[in-house]
Amino acid sequence: MQRFAALFVFSVFLLGCVTSSGPNPSATMVPTTSISASPTAVPAEPVSTPSATPSVTAYPSEYPTSSPYDAAPRISSSAASPSNPDRNEPFLLEVTAVDDVGLKMISWESSDSLSSQPESNSFDCGLKTTCSASFTFRAATEGDRSIRVYATDSSGQESTRSPFTFNVRPFDYKEPTPTPSVTASPSVAISSPSVTAVESSCTSNEACGYKEICQSGTCVDVDCTNDAQCGYGKECESNECRRCPSGPYGPAC
Repeated sequence: MQRFAALFVFSVFLLGCVTSSGPNPSATMVPTTSISASPTAVPAEPVSTPSATPSVTAYPSEYPTSSPYDAAPRISSSAASPSNPDRNEPFLLEVTAVDDVGLKMISWESSDSLSSQPESNSFDCGLKTTCSASFTFRAATEGDRSIRVYATDSSGQESTRSPFTFNVRPFDYKEPTPTPSVTASPSVAISSPSVTAVESSCTSNEACGYKEICQSGTCVDVDCTNDAQCGYGKECESNECRRCPSGPYGPAC
């Protein structure tokens, strides 16, 4: 009986060993997955971004690009003749002004006493870009006379005032006497015995007055007898005031 029991235990022991070493039917089989190598990455091409279009500012067409807009006017040229007049002798002031838009007028002003002056102290330029004006004055007493001229444009801007000084000499001005034209009438017969010789009134220029010369025994009016009577930039030639030749520094006289 004991031998039978020992055999039974040994059989159960063997059965347990075989069962533990065999396959486990409850285990879940996990299939083996083959992992392939990752493909080589291809670099992406750069995406071009369109450049921004520069903004263009449109300016009004009335703004010029070659010169300042509506600049102040200026006196471009001027002349005074004569610069040393005699008492009550007319002296002329000529002025030219320019402006980039349009000139309204050219004006003059003076605080000195003048015996004669223009009725108006300005000249209307009619909005021209270049304008010329002339003003005539007289002074009854000797001494310096100062006259200033300036231009005004369409917007009211004024140029720099340009002063001119006239030195009035202590001599009385004598108006030129026009020589009358004598026409012989064919109906009048002139006989030699009726002609009376005219007595000579001079023998030299010294015997005549201001701006006179002795000609055929008579004092005759002329334009000048010396350079001082002609003014700046002129000289007395053959008793006539003529402009001097121009040199690199102005009139060559």
